[in-house]
Amino acid sequence: MNAEVAKVLLATDMTRRSNAALMRVLRITQALGAELHILHVVEPLSNDARVALMMFMQDAKTRDDALGSRVRQARQALEARLDACWRELPAADAALPEVVKSVQVLEGYASDVILKQTRLRKIDLIVMGAHRRGPASTYVGTVAKRVQRRAEVLTMLVPYTAER
Repeated sequence: MNAEVAKVLLATDMTRRSNAALMRVLRITQALGAELHILHVVEPLSNDARVALMMFMQDAKTRDDALGSRVRQARQALEARLDACWRELPAADAALPEVVKSVQVLEGYASDVILKQTRLRKIDLIVMGAHRRGPASTYVGTVAKRVQRRAEVLTMLVPYTAER
C-alpha cells in the first residue's frame, strides 16, 4: 500500500453533526497537501415508493422529474451547508475551502457508491463521520462498517461531536 495520501474522499450524511468531520478532514487534507472530494449519497427509493409514484404520477416525465428532484435537492442542501461552513471559518482558516476539488451528490446504495467513487477517483483515504449512538447510528454504522470491510484504501472514522 502506498503511504502517500494525495486524494481524500469525505463521505458525508449531511447531518448537522457532520460539520465536525468536515472541519477535521479539511485540516488533515491541507496538512497533507492533498485534494478533497466530498460525496453525499441519496439512497434509492424502495420498490413500494416507486410503485406508489407510478400509480399517482401517470406521466413519465413528471415522475422522472420527481425522482430527479431528490438528488437536486440534496445537492442544494449540501452546497448550502458548505457555504454556511465557509462563512463561519475564522480568518486563519480562510484557505481551507481551496482543498475541495469536487462536490458530488449521487443516487445509489451508500457503501457501493462510496467504494466505486474511491476506485474511479483513485482515492487514497476515505473519511466518514461516525455516530456514537442514536437512531441514525445503525444505518450510518452499517455503511461505515461495509466501507471499512471492503475498502482497499485507508479508511478513517471521525466521531461526530455534539450538535453545534
